[in-house]
Amino acid sequence: MRSIFTIVKKELRRSFTDIRVLLGMILPGLIIFLMYSFMGNIITNVEEKQSSYKSFIVRIENEPEDETIKNFFKANDYEITDIYTDIETQSTITKDEFFDKIRNKEADLYIYYPTDFLEVAEAHRMGLTDEIPNVEIYYNSSKDESNMIYSEYEAFLLGYETEKCNMFDINKDIEYNLANKDDASKKFLSMMLPFMLIIFLFSGALSFCADSFAGEKERGTMATLLMTPTKRSHIAIGKIIALSVMAIVSATASFIGILFSLPKMLGTASSQFTFNVYGFGTYVLLFLVIISVTLIFIAILGLLSAFAKSVREASSLSIPVMILVMLIGISGFMSTGAATNPVYYLIPVYNAVQSLTAILSTNVNSICLLVCVLSNLVYVMVIVFILTRMLNSEKIMFKK
Repeated sequence: MRSIFTIVKKELRRSFTDIRVLLGMILPGLIIFLMYSFMGNIITNVEEKQSSYKSFIVRIENEPEDETIKNFFKANDYEITDIYTDIETQSTITKDEFFDKIRNKEADLYIYYPTDFLEVAEAHRMGLTDEIPNVEIYYNSSKDESNMIYSEYEAFLLGYETEKCNMFDINKDIEYNLANKDDASKKFLSMMLPFMLIIFLFSGALSFCADSFAGEKERGTMATLLMTPTKRSHIAIGKIIALSVMAIVSATASFIGILFSLPKMLGTASSQFTFNVYGFGTYVLLFLVIISVTLIFIAILGLLSAFAKSVREASSLSIPVMILVMLIGISGFMSTGAATNPVYYLIPVYNAVQSLTAILSTNVNSICLLVCVLSNLVYVMVIVFILTRMLNSEKIMFKK
């Protein structure tokens, strides 16, 4: 019994006095807390933004005399207005002109009910006619308010139809999304590409960084490198730059592959998008953000590699970081646009996701973008300083 106690004490002492083991025990819980707190804040912000949409410009033609249908907007506390007259020409706005306003994001919804909608629907339900009335709802998916009110009204009609035993159709056969190709493409790409870019950049960095310092420790070449007259800070900077170039090349190759495969992945839906919506300036801004966030990834992973005793340990320490990066990347899907508060652009990685979203949606705030790039560079310099101190520590560099 005493021998069991001795072994237990020995193992516990070793575990609770080894900072690496302690981090392995504590980090998962900390990451989970940060992850759910972060995601909760994002969801709350999105819900608050959507709940602020209370006023819409909607035109309804032939609205049936049914209290459930007529009270939809009032029941949801929505203020509905229509535009019947052009302010400049004082002429009546036609259906096609109202469509143009939806395309130009000046109106939200056009709802058309067929003449005698309820009578025809009831006749179809009773089997007296094969005619199925079709409710047409025109909207613009690239405008958040239009997309939201369309989704809610469509869901309402689907529920109403279910109660009435499949009496009518909704948006049958033709395309009712009036968003132009450029706007739809920008919205789609600004949601999809930030996540993809962040994941590819991190994956590229991860594949090289674990071996950068920990690998040299295992091979015994770290001692030789540290014995050279080169400054430790130069070693840290040199490794970060070299690894960044490798990570960007790797990420670029993966990204190009995805871009070429996107039309096939989207299938027939690809006809709704164009991938030629950006100019040279957009790609320059993307490059600046990509460089800054890649340096962050390399610096953080390099720090973990220098701290670890082996490549395996460095890879293990990188897993919580990878999970956190993926969750931050996913935040781009959940948001309704880039943040406008410069404070958010001080948060590493999250600032890159927001900047990429802003650039790809062509709603760039120059101050926010500048804060993102400069703060990332400052963080890299701080990590390089810490890494230099670690390289000067024999306890860290040569601990078995």
